[in-house]
Amino acid sequence: MSEANRTDIQILVALDGSADSLFALRSALALAVALEGKLVGLFVEDLNLIRLAALPFARELHLTTARFRPLSGPMIQGDIRMQASRMQRIFRAEVVAAGVPGEWRIVRGFVPDAVLTAAHEADLLVLGRSGQRALRRISLGSTARAAVLEATRSIFLARQAPASP
Repeated sequence: MSEANRTDIQILVALDGSADSLFALRSALALAVALEGKLVGLFVEDLNLIRLAALPFARELHLTTARFRPLSGPMIQGDIRMQASRMQRIFRAEVVAAGVPGEWRIVRGFVPDAVLTAAHEADLLVLGRSGQRALRRISLGSTARAAVLEATRSIFLARQAPASP
């Protein structure tokens, strides 16, 4: 393809920091290189999580101490901003290393809806098969499930192979 046509194909990859979403990024990069397309990285600030943190009874179980601590809106929003910043750094580094045109977007909303809305502008949606949940090996994540059922674009679901024992 000529340089003028290089960004005709737009690939959207949704990133949340999970192992499957990082694998989806690597898969999307390989596709963007092969198809000479543009890669758009998307991070969704989860409105459900933000609303949960505003509830007076919301608690978080700390994994290393097994203790509950209160959730707060500012704490959750700070955590979300840090995660978005981390994903942006990874996305930009990978795009530059692959020599692929890239664009980074952050939106706030309900994750499946926000991803599907952004996918309307793309030729291909690349998602991790599951997100941050403990049951990810058993079932599709909620965003992947919504995309399979409702997307009007082609979808590529990426899943990192489980580590060998």
